[in-house]
Amino acid sequence: MHKTPIILIKKNRKEMYVSKYMVRRTNGGQLVLDLIKYMGNLHTLSRLNTEEAYFAITDIDYYSEEANESVTTKIGEGFKQIGQTKNVVVTLNDKDRMRYSPYTITIFCNNVYFQRLEEYNANFEPSEDEIIMQFRSGEETEYFKFGKKNRASVPDLSNLILERNTYYASVQNVGWFDRYNYYKVGQVFNFTVQWAKEMLTKLRDIDNEDIVYPTLSGEWIVDKTDREKKVLPRELYGKELTEKAPTKIFWEWYLSVFDADVSVAYSQKFPEGRVIWNK
Repeated sequence: MHKTPIILIKKNRKEMYVSKYMVRRTNGGQLVLDLIKYMGNLHTLSRLNTEEAYFAITDIDYYSEEANESVTTKIGEGFKQIGQTKNVVVTLNDKDRMRYSPYTITIFCNNVYFQRLEEYNANFEPSEDEIIMQFRSGEETEYFKFGKKNRASVPDLSNLILERNTYYASVQNVGWFDRYNYYKVGQVFNFTVQWAKEMLTKLRDIDNEDIVYPTLSGEWIVDKTDREKKVLPRELYGKELTEKAPTKIFWEWYLSVFDADVSVAYSQKFPEGRVIWNK
């Protein structure tokens, strides 16, 4: 197993900056980053020293319509081919973010140089071995270039040192909807066949014309956005509605044929729930 340091540019915020981290791997192949050194703001860096560390960037660019500010990244084909995209589930000892704040990064290679461009044509595309970042703030625009030297090499991310802390090693508290959206295991709830049977029994007291929604808490409610009671997500039954309304008649049929165990995560970003597993 290898001790692998990276120099990471965080470009998902207004003030881009660089920090050096030691990278470790969980049993599931996700990454844990441990801060070694805060290196500084991009605007004050005269040299990006990656001789003994690998160059990496966050996947999401910064954008604020209200402030009229943005970061735009253009990656040359040579960099794209060597880039390894991974989920970071835990960032340790980093003062700027919460202890658990999963995100996605791409790790490229070592021996990458940094250059601030005084002039730049926005229509110009980076060469094969270049990455161009554009930082726009109001009427002002700045450009930064990162180039790959001839002796650059990529890290073997399958051979990273394993995280020793048993809690971080498994990271059972974090899962992913997709490349950019995560959930915590504590936010996951299961709708079962037994649950459907119990909701059918309670349906007897509902008026036929009332539009209602079944909840994990065992109540029939009229507000489908009630996060506390965990409403069954519409994506599970919406395609079955066609022209029908979610009234007693519909639910009598739907719940009587409900034969799945479904895992749903509820979060601030997905208050009405998002299905993560359906069997």
